[in-house]
Amino acid sequence: MYKKIGVLGGTFNPIHLGHIELARAAYETYKPDTVLLMPTARTYYKKEDDLLDVSVRAEMIDLCIKDYNRDLCGGMFDKNSSRDFMQISMLDAERKGITYTADTIRELKLLYSGAEIYFIIGSDSLMHLEKWRNADYILSNAIFLVGQRENDDIRTISNHIRMLKKEFNADIRLMSITGFPISSTKIRNDICDKKSISPGILSKSVYEFILDNNLYISQDRR
Repeated sequence: MYKKIGVLGGTFNPIHLGHIELARAAYETYKPDTVLLMPTARTYYKKEDDLLDVSVRAEMIDLCIKDYNRDLCGGMFDKNSSRDFMQISMLDAERKGITYTADTIRELKLLYSGAEIYFIIGSDSLMHLEKWRNADYILSNAIFLVGQRENDDIRTISNHIRMLKKEFNADIRLMSITGFPISSTKIRNDICDKKSISPGILSKSVYEFILDNNLYISQDRR
């Protein structure tokens, strides 16, 4: 039975190694039993004309998980354990309508009764967390793990966390992440422009899948 569930949600359009770094940092720092990578069908705050069908994005997530469970799990779990460091969850994608974090947390609490929910976000998302729908419920029912990079404005982040703790009694915890911010939009644009993607941006399997299936290439540029 899981006691701690890590959740990393998003469009994953496409999944990149910045997402994996967040998942890795969450596991190594706070030891959830597993990290659920949870693609959304669509969200209220993003309007992406080139948002791939969730089944295609899920296939890329599955490829990435297979690559990095092998690489990252060495020594993390008992060798006799079949449990994976990361798993894909279609909980949000299977929900009809627009996805809201509060709905996700409610369903997770039912599915994993008694487990602590660790919601994983980047420092950019932290700065408007209080504006999320049903922020009171969200911040009362999940622990937020925030990825912090060396070049982040530490004072601004710390002040915002203090505000959230004061206003919402939120449980927000920082974790150090390495590497530079990766933009999914830039990845899509570079692929559309037929530019090569630098190592350390996408997993090899995901990059090959994108190229093999001509993803993110507009009709007039194929």
